[in-house]
Amino acid sequence: MKKKLSITRRDFINGVSYGLAASVAPIDFLKAKNIDPFKYPPALTGIRGNHPGSFDHAHRLALAGGNFLEEIIDLGESNDLIVVGGGISGLSAAYFYQERTALNQNILILDNHDDFGGHAKRNEFQVDGREILTYGGSQSIESPSYYEEVSKKLMADLGIDFQKFYTAYDFDYFKNRGLTSSFFFNKETYGENKIVRNVPNYRYDINHKNNTKPENIKKVVKEMPISDKSKDEFTRLFLDKTDFFPEMTLEEKFYHLENMSYEEYLRKYHKVGDEVVGLFHTMLWSLWGVGTESIPAFGAFSDGLPGFSGLGFTEDEGTTEPENEMYDISTYDETIEGFMSKNEVSDEPYIFH
Repeated sequence: MKKKLSITRRDFINGVSYGLAASVAPIDFLKAKNIDPFKYPPALTGIRGNHPGSFDHAHRLALAGGNFLEEIIDLGESNDLIVVGGGISGLSAAYFYQERTALNQNILILDNHDDFGGHAKRNEFQVDGREILTYGGSQSIESPSYYEEVSKKLMADLGIDFQKFYTAYDFDYFKNRGLTSSFFFNKETYGENKIVRNVPNYRYDINHKNNTKPENIKKVVKEMPISDKSKDEFTRLFLDKTDFFPEMTLEEKFYHLENMSYEEYLRKYHKVGDEVVGLFHTMLWSLWGVGTESIPAFGAFSDGLPGFSGLGFTEDEGTTEPENEMYDISTYDETIEGFMSKNEVSDEPYIFH
């Protein structure tokens, strides 16, 4: 771990801007520009995360009734803008302020961590001279073509080249290795430990088109260790094209589905029982952090769960375009913030305060 270097807060952002080339990894960009990579925050501050010191004040305030105003030091400094939060929103605020006013503005960004990032952090390590990356918070940029113009302009200003991803990602990784998705049924719940291949589940599955063909569904349900009633319900969930709300416009359907959970939607309209509900209960945990009893029905549709084919929504409204799946890598959100911070600070070492 590199020793952390400290400077005054006013040096954090002083508006020295320079063009940024398109790149997936900011540290590669820095090397290409002959900029010391150890001035890049992860290398400068070491391992990232909720490090000691980042939570002390919050814990003291919550547990001991402390006060944030107990430690006041007058540094005699003056700033043109103070931003609370060093995440993507805070950095964007500083960036836009700098862009719309003048270059040499003194901007102070306050954050409880010693590095930028907010939720969009990444874990970055050097192991035997090899750089290892994975995300430590948000994982992707979703659907940038749908962004508002101000966001698109920011991406362009920072030199983010989304097209480069098409050449960097192996879209046929699973196909070329003969890999497919499977359901695991555990003994505690279903009476036996069993893996069933090619079970249809959600729209972003790598074999979704083949798995949702009627002949495949009828085949795999025979292998699933659930009751005959549940097999019929499961099959109907994928093949039934009933419009449960024929009197509603698409907008009205949207608001209606936003105000009920996916579990309620399955039980009330598709008339499915506990076994089928249970098959989908945890499928979106990694995205939502909760089960389908807490996920809006339209959110479940947007993230690919079945049961909506008769309502008239197009796949675009369910975000199934290839672009929406492609920016799922460990560096993009963090790269944006890396570009913004390096675009805003001097070439002196810096940390957050």
